[in-house]
Amino acid sequence: MTGFVQLPNNNFTFQVLLDKVSDGKVRATILGFPDCKVEASTKEEALKEIKELLKKRLENSEIVSVEIEPVKPNPWLAIAGKYKDDPLFDEFLADMEAHRRQEDAQTNKQPEYEEWEKAAIELKNNPLFEEVLGYIGEARRELDGEMEIDNDELEVPAKVK
Repeated sequence: MTGFVQLPNNNFTFQVLLDKVSDGKVRATILGFPDCKVEASTKEEALKEIKELLKKRLENSEIVSVEIEPVKPNPWLAIAGKYKDDPLFDEFLADMEAHRRQEDAQTNKQPEYEEWEKAAIELKNNPLFEEVLGYIGEARRELDGEMEIDNDELEVPAKVK
């Protein structure tokens, strides 16, 4: 990210970071120019001062764009466009998109009501259901402070442990 943009009229706009500092002042910093920062009493004063500082900083300077080649070649460029003329590639992409939509639909699918109902019936038909439900209720009441339970006196069936 560059800290400035050149406008059609050859003026530049710079990104300025404004921070409130501990003593109530405002600090203005030009992004990309860490040595260009000022502190002032108000936001307006800070912006005015940072403009003046930047003008002085750039008085004998010039901003140019420089293009460089990458240090390492991008490995993806070796295969970029490899399938652009393949008549089956569009069909492949369409199949891939359809498959992903199907997978997404399966992932986000909620169990049907009948599945929930079946699971609830199976749980309720379990002979330990009422007993376990009782222990859960006792534990909840103990946590809520309604009653004190001596854990040594509780007999939990071995099948539940």
